Amino acid sequence: MLEIEEVPLDITIPNHEVGMVIMQPFVELTTDREPYRWQAEKKNMQIKRIVRTLEIAKQVKHGCEKTHFTIFPEYAIPGLQGVREIQDILKNKSWNNGTIVVGGIEGLTKDEYSTLCNADITQVHEKNKADRVRDDQWVNCCITWVKQQDGTLRKWIQPKLIPSWLEKNITCNSMFRGNSVYLFKGKFENGVDYCFLFLICFDWIGQIGFSEGIWAVLSEVNTHWANSDRKDINSIFVLQHNPEPNHCDFLENARKYQK
Repeated sequence: MLEIEEVPLDITIPNHEVGMVIMQPFVELTTDREPYRWQAEKKNMQIKRIVRTLEIAKQVKHGCEKTHFTIFPEYAIPGLQGVREIQDILKNKSWNNGTIVVGGIEGLTKDEYSTLCNADITQVHEKNKADRVRDDQWVNCCITWVKQQDGTLRKWIQPKLIPSWLEKNITCNSMFRGNSVYLFKGKFENGVDYCFLFLICFDWIGQIGFSEGIWAVLSEVNTHWANSDRKDINSIFVLQHNPEPNHCDFLENARKYQK
């Protein structure tokens, strides 16, 4: 059963504008075997591109006070080395407090996923911990870093909920299916709650129980909030590595969500 975990953050978002930098890399993966990884000879260049993207985010040429969200899509981060490079930059005092960075990492073996989950400053839902992953499974997940107002850096790991069409076609192993979604909560400058969450590609449209992706997630959010004051979800980010990002199924769910 899908679970929602609400995460309160020491983050303040402007009422009138939010600064974002979104990387759109040409992701070059090995697709002949699981887990899907960056081609070995391409990894170092991709890490350089990630570092450059973070430099652009620091420059705030978009005109906002800072880059509140920096987004790297599904599979964009080349392994644990890429995670370390990002984290080292975010730990530095030159990176603004009160900011969020999220990105999808290449496919991880169980051992690699365990290393990621057991690193410092890391949170992972009980149902998604490494000991829940079978030895023959691999993990596609996103990582959310939050540098809070006091400069404290934390990160959360969220595995993909539903394999995509391509991921379902590989039969030698299988992708671990995540069992929870983080619902992050900060504040607007006027004191009103600001809520946001992240999904990975097919999570937006794939079947979860008797519902399609986003509707299953929203149903669980409603259940989670059943005994509290009504809130709004202000932003949903869907990290994609998808040859058909404008597939009619994705667009139709987006149209319905906007109603």
